[in-house]
Amino acid sequence: MQQPDILVTSPVAPLSRSRLPDGFVGFRPDLGAFLKARRKKEKWKQQTLADAIGIARPSLSAIENGHAWPLLDTLEALARELELTQDMIFLRGDKDRKARSSGHSRRAYYRLELGRGLREGRKREGLTLRQIAHRCDISVAQLSRIERGDATRSRAYRDHPDYMELPKQDRPLQFRHPELQRLYLLDD
Repeated sequence: MQQPDILVTSPVAPLSRSRLPDGFVGFRPDLGAFLKARRKKEKWKQQTLADAIGIARPSLSAIENGHAWPLLDTLEALARELELTQDMIFLRGDKDRKARSSGHSRRAYYRLELGRGLREGRKREGLTLRQIAHRCDISVAQLSRIERGDATRSRAYRDHPDYMELPKQDRPLQFRHPELQRLYLLDD
């Protein structure tokens, strides 16, 4: 069987039209339903596939039901396990079209960078989202949003105290909870 194309994108930037593989303009709109049908066709139980790709079963369920989009590494693992190609996941089209904005403010960048670093630190220590969520007394779903940089109104962040003289929209962020900050700093 031919190996699926490797999905390549920047580890920091969110997937947008400018970050998709060459020749693609977005995810197929029925990605969740497609993944569910493919999983069933390959005779995978939801829990077994979730364990194989390293996510919780409710997270896979949310992806399959269209309530969440997979992170890039989750998508890569799904592609490997379900033997998917890029053409099965993404839509081909003209990349010259203007990319949709996904909140490219400086604070959005800081949230994204904090989330990326947190995820890398968590993986480096071999911890699950559930373990960290329990330690920090936040929900797994919220922690997942934090790792993706999607927790825009979260109390998990605070302004970095060394930059309080800057306007609020320009101040770097840091994690409020010491355990999240510690895991983020492991990535350095």
